[in-house]
Amino acid sequence: MQQSSCILDAIFDQILARNTKLTKHAVKVFIDDHESGIALLLDGLDEIPSHVLHSKGGVYRVQDILHSKVLAKSFVLVTTRPHMTEYVLSDDHQYAVVETVGFTPQDRDRYIRLNFPDDADMGDKLISNLKVNANLQEMAVVPIISQMLCLVWENQQSLPERITELYAEFALALFKRRNKDMSGKQVMSNMMSIIDGLGRVALQGLLDSSGERLMFDETEFQDCQSCLREGCRVGFVQLEQYTSGLHVNVLVTFPHKTIQEYFAACHLVKLLQDDVKKFRHQLKQIGEHNVHAMGYLLRFCCGRSGQAAGLILDHIKNVQSERLDFEKKPQMLARWLLLESGSGELAAKLVRPNMVHCNSNEDLKSLNYYLQHVTPPLKCRHFYMDVRQQELTFLKGILLSDSIKSADKVVVNYHLSEQQQGGKELSLLEKTLGVVDEQHRALLDVTIHIVRESWFDLGPISHSFFRMQKQTGSLSLSMVTRSPDEFFYLLNALEGCRLSSLTLWDIDLHARLRNVSHISSSLVSLNLSGCGLVDDDVKDLMRILPAGHDLSMLVLDNNAFSSNAVSALTHHLRRLPNIGLLPSADERGGLRRTRGLTKSEGLLLSWGIPLADE
Repeated sequence: MQQSSCILDAIFDQILARNTKLTKHAVKVFIDDHESGIALLLDGLDEIPSHVLHSKGGVYRVQDILHSKVLAKSFVLVTTRPHMTEYVLSDDHQYAVVETVGFTPQDRDRYIRLNFPDDADMGDKLISNLKVNANLQEMAVVPIISQMLCLVWENQQSLPERITELYAEFALALFKRRNKDMSGKQVMSNMMSIIDGLGRVALQGLLDSSGERLMFDETEFQDCQSCLREGCRVGFVQLEQYTSGLHVNVLVTFPHKTIQEYFAACHLVKLLQDDVKKFRHQLKQIGEHNVHAMGYLLRFCCGRSGQAAGLILDHIKNVQSERLDFEKKPQMLARWLLLESGSGELAAKLVRPNMVHCNSNEDLKSLNYYLQHVTPPLKCRHFYMDVRQQELTFLKGILLSDSIKSADKVVVNYHLSEQQQGGKELSLLEKTLGVVDEQHRALLDVTIHIVRESWFDLGPISHSFFRMQKQTGSLSLSMVTRSPDEFFYLLNALEGCRLSSLTLWDIDLHARLRNVSHISSSLVSLNLSGCGLVDDDVKDLMRILPAGHDLSMLVLDNNAFSSNAVSALTHHLRRLPNIGLLPSADERGGLRRTRGLTKSEGLLLSWGIPLADE
């Protein structure tokens, strides 16, 4: 739907014969009369141009169907890339949401082995390589990226560190596969000429003022028909025909969005080499509204040109908003760009943060690189880092940096892996934390996260907890969707260990809450969400949190208490001097979280003002 978002227009334009005797009114009446028996498959919603999707003309417009303004009784199935999900789910519409996450690790490994039927050893070596490269491991859930990795591995028997090099090697492998007789110099010259031609249109699509475009009409390549023909032959692009009335049109797409972004980056860097003003003009089209969507485009540019990296980092600094919710994202992106550029001296172009968040392998890797090159050291107050076993090397580098020493707090959320070496894994974490000297250990706030898939050996893990307790200022435990027996076995093994925080999700604690008493005295935060607690458990909860307890935060979401139980618990919690997050009854008689209470609000509570009226 490239011209109109009206379903009736599409039916007459693409499905019905040009000489049909049906009228739009007749078709509309038919649809209205059979509304509950009609299913609409909106396949690739994100591929409808933004100005078409939001156009005002026509009846049965796609956006009206999505938001139940028309055909509310029909069945609607939508496929889209993630960036359009929020739009589909706006207006509080009750869609069931299914996320396609690609390969599981087992699927990925099986797929890789199938790509090397005559050399099992080569497939196994690639799988081993991915296990120690968390970034590529995450990318490989996409089947076509797994195919890319196999092709590069077959040609190089290695994988490059930077993603720009990976895509460059992939493009080269595709091109050489169809041009085996071409000399080396001729290969590079011809290939880059094709990539530049395709990249011009690719860039226009990404920066389209009407919204990002991932599909193109064949006519958009009029200036480079030979590029399109050769690009299709070697696999850079693919063609798809569709009928509109009497016309047969050809759509052009890249095999994956990141490939379109790589080709667009190649063209953008070529622009910089030819005319810096044209480069700057294109860069100005990337602002606060789309800078994150252009992340891969910018990274590929930085990976291909140090000059481009310098100009892009200056641009990122200029578009950075003063809004706090926006501030950390460009800083994160800027660190990715710095890492991709491989140019440590560009670190001076980044905004020096007051707070750092690292949620992924790339975040930690780029932060480690940044801290190695930024001068003078940062005076950053807080570091928040999500860490897994593969990232312990990066964490060690970060903890050894001079920038850490001036921090007020370093929060490490360590996620236990699925591998059967839980004890050894935490021993590695202990060694990593051990690089922090005694003078600065108080700033470490460490939480061990154990989820449904985590594998752990009770004995070694409990021993590690006791040792890490001496290495940190605060040690906490979080468990999600484990059996109650597993939790209590671990809790008993941790008797005498002073946990600062305990977070439990989806673990049935009904009638067993009293067993937490031996660990609760040191807690300042307790989260028991979805733990099957009912009124009978309230007395046990009050017993493990006696008057005068130092608890400052209590979360009891998704349990089932009556209003009377809530009142009793609220009355008891007023005897805890530091409590800052209390439960309050909602209209269903359950519990919900409230905002943190100030001292004056605490006084209002003591004067009898009910929490439900906050």
